[in-house]
Formats: sequence, structure tokens, C-alpha cells
Amino acid sequence: MAQWNGQYTGNSHATKIKDLEETLTHAVFVFREAGSAEEIQAKGKSVRKLAEKLLNARLKFLKAKIYDAEPVSERDEAKRAVQIENLRQHEAKARHDGINGILNEFKVADLIE
Repeated sequence: MAQWNGQYTGNSHATKIKDLEETLTHAVFVFREAGSAEEIQAKGKSVRKLAEKLLNARLKFLKAKIYDAEPVSERDEAKRAVQIENLRQHEAKARHDGINGILNEFKVADLIE
């Protein structure tokens, strides 16, 4: 049986997303407080990297939810079809919006190259 290092620690895709959102919120605050052009560029790069990590974590979370929602029997299929389609739409939107979607969510897309 495959196991992962964080098993039974309470860490999950959801907690990783929460942690990354909090970290990105702090990084955006620090970015907005930056003074020099070099500092702005460096902080902007960090914000962009965190946005990329958050996007990947959200996509992994959605993939896990889709896998979890797969029907076990024919009886479950109709009930879960709507749930799976909804999750797939969220995943497609996240992929389409990409990093810029996250930067827009945190209101820094127009400030970072």
C-alpha cells in the first residue's frame, strides 16, 4: 500500500491551500510596501511564484475531489454526475485563468509583470 509522508498529520490539499493563501496574502502586503524598483521586482517574482504554487495546489485539490466523486456503482452515477461536472468546470476555469487569475484574486495582476 502506498503511503505519503504527511499521512495522519491533518495535512491535506485543503490545508496546503489555506497555508498558501495566507502566505500569498502576506507576500502581497510586503510587495505593496516595497520601495525601490529592485525590491519591487524581487517581491513581485516571489508573489508570482507563490501564485503558481497556489494554482498547482488548487488543481491537485480539484483532481482529488473529482477522483473521490467518481461513482462506485451505477446507482451513484446519476447522483454524482452533476458533482463531477461542477468540479471539472472549476478545474477548467482554474486552468484557463492560470496564475493571472490568482493574481487578480489577490488584486495585484496589474502591478506584477
